[in-house]
Amino acid sequence: MKLKLDFPPNSSILNSALYEGYLFVSAKCKDAEGVELEWECVEKLLKEVGESKGWKEVRFYLVGNDVKATVKKLCGSDEITDIRGLTLCLSGKPVKSMEVGQRISESKELLVGDASFLNSPRRRGRKGKGEGTAESVVGEGEGGRGGGSGSGVGGGYAFQIMKVDRYQGISVLESNLVREQVTVYADLAAVDLFFLGVASAYVTSVGTEYYLLFFSEETLPQAMKSPRMWLSIKDSLANSLSNVIQRAGGVQDEILTLSSILNYAAVQEMWKWNVMEANLRLVKVVGEHNTYKVYEEIPIQVFSNREIYSDEKFLVRLQNLVSFLLTPASAYLRGRDTLGDGYHAYQALRYLYAYVVTGNGEYLAKALREVHEAHRANERRGYLGWVTSRLITRSSRT
Repeated sequence: MKLKLDFPPNSSILNSALYEGYLFVSAKCKDAEGVELEWECVEKLLKEVGESKGWKEVRFYLVGNDVKATVKKLCGSDEITDIRGLTLCLSGKPVKSMEVGQRISESKELLVGDASFLNSPRRRGRKGKGEGTAESVVGEGEGGRGGGSGSGVGGGYAFQIMKVDRYQGISVLESNLVREQVTVYADLAAVDLFFLGVASAYVTSVGTEYYLLFFSEETLPQAMKSPRMWLSIKDSLANSLSNVIQRAGGVQDEILTLSSILNYAAVQEMWKWNVMEANLRLVKVVGEHNTYKVYEEIPIQVFSNREIYSDEKFLVRLQNLVSFLLTPASAYLRGRDTLGDGYHAYQALRYLYAYVVTGNGEYLAKALREVHEAHRANERRGYLGWVTSRLITRSSRT
């Protein structure tokens, strides 16, 4: 079967995840010519995500009507509460095509799926408790299923995470829908791609805060040409971001950017493939009762030609220093800095960020002074052990 997305990228969660799913499936399943793929490979990917075998553990939970109605209608169970269980369910529902397009219906729904699903006559169905259940819209295509890749009883599936933007990302000006909140309905192929995309983009979670890493719209055209290469770069960045978010208990722009710049593994991947620049977006999605909300979006930009990468040993020392400072700094950010050293550790990280971005050695000197101040506030933590002669020599030389 063919894999194709027949709509342009934009920054909405829906389109971002669909494009991420395309890249993921393309990297793992396309044939040598990069054209055809087999359902068995897609099935394997869905199972791997669901079983967390040879794959990161995706802790992303479904909310509200997703569990009570949509998943129950799709999988016949209301005990599936997360993406892992959902992808296992989806692995048992083959599709014939993964050519996905989009269309606004006459009743102002955004339809996402193959051509037969998009063109299937639609009628209003029984409303469930709240907008967006699996029974809200009924397709009248092949066998009452919306045809094609098999949208299932109900003519499409409406998951809350697909609607997190209220789908304002579509070209609403041309559709006269500037003031409308468009509901999304997807067929099985689109659901497969979307949730594989969420799994691929998943970085980590803190409670009901979920962090997803997507390519920027500027980088996507390059990633579409070489998905394996770009996913390897992105995965290297995601690993370090996950570590920082878990230790800090959330996001802090400068620290996340600092961690990304000092990610030597990602830079080596970029050198390997002769990539000079990588632009991504870290998105924080929060589950709230029966819906999700996007709270933050942080640009992640890495240049592989920074002067700092010319000295690997010094770079590793900076990485270790950042890792050491992160624990007391996170205590300060969480309001648990009882001795006051966390404040200075946080300030040291900010100066280190300024240093790696600008290359100005004055910022490194200021960072080291903050480390000394942290030591004065809490000598037992051993801050001065991290102020090595190598760092001091580097500071005086820059």
